[in-house]
Order: sequence, then C-alpha cells, then structure tokens
Amino acid sequence: MTTRIEMTGKRSLDFSHWLREKCRDSSTGLIATDIDFFLQDYKMKKLMLLEVKTRNARPRPSQWKQLRVIDAFVRYGAEYYGYDYWGLYVIKLSGTSPENSEVEINGCSVTEEQLISFLNFENKGIANPV
Repeated sequence: MTTRIEMTGKRSLDFSHWLREKCRDSSTGLIATDIDFFLQDYKMKKLMLLEVKTRNARPRPSQWKQLRVIDAFVRYGAEYYGYDYWGLYVIKLSGTSPENSEVEINGCSVTEEQLISFLNFENKGIANPV
C-alpha cells in the first residue's frame, strides 16, 4: 500500500484553539466543526463522509445539525458531478481504534473486516446512511 503516512499526533490544535478564542462563538451564530474523513474513490467516482467517535461518544446536537448541512451539500455536488455518494456515516468505537473496539456504523454492529470492506467502497449494504 502506498498511502501517505498520517500526521496524527503531529498536527497542532493551535489553529482550533486560536479560532475559538479569537472569533465569534455559537451564541452569536458562528459554529465551527471539523470533518473527520471525506473518502473519495476517484477512479470509481464514489464518495462518503465519516464522523468517527471514540470511547462510545456520540455527536452533539449542534454537530448533527452541521453534519446534515454538509451532507446535503455533498449530496447535491456529487449528483452534479456524476459521483455515487454513499452518504454520511457515524463510526462509533468503544475504544480508540477498530483493533481495540466494538465497532458500529450508524448503529449497526460490524466486524473489523466488514468495516474495511465498507471503507474500501466494496459493501454499501452494511449500514444505511444517516
């Protein structure tokens, strides 16, 4: 596999802290969220959005609202550009990695092998999008 090495643990959260300190907050209407993963198979023209929650966490209501807006925009853009948009999925891990966790995709329990197949755009039927 020739995937570029992930910079996790080396990325700084300084910008996130700066943004939250210097810019308006949610009480004034400005909400910031990060997107965990945007997967694209450019050869097969397939896309999906992933929100990953560790330690059995769940998206907060405000995050759900933002994710649904992003989902709608990606769905529209995918249709416009002829992509097969698989949808938005929340991957919930009981630990911190599929290797040390029970795994759910949108509430459906899956094995690590099923998760890999899904993330490789091989098995769309594992879970319904949000």
